Amino acid sequence: MKIGTMMFAALCAAMWLGGCSKKADDSGATGAETSSNQSVTPAEVTAYRDEAGHLFCPVMQVEIASEGDAVGHYDYEGVRYYFCCAACPDRFQADPDKYITMLKSPESAAH
Repeated sequence: MKIGTMMFAALCAAMWLGGCSKKADDSGATGAETSSNQSVTPAEVTAYRDEAGHLFCPVMQVEIASEGDAVGHYDYEGVRYYFCCAACPDRFQADPDKYITMLKSPESAAH
């Protein structure tokens, strides 16, 4: 049992460190601004917030203190998702439905 717990902790730490290992460049880019297949105007976009009303990175499943603390965002189906580190926007863009499903699952609420 201890080995399984240690392996789980190591896996979680590796995912967290690996997901946030890239640093945002200084070019002022904020990640992908809008999905190319969306015709949503900025006035129609709503920021995703968790049940407590906090901004939340859908990839790493962590709270983001403010929009200014996010390293990027991506608008998908009328919702703006903010990200905690530079690697997250690319991961989210590759399969947004995967991460949106994780946000809605009961297991993700425990993280």
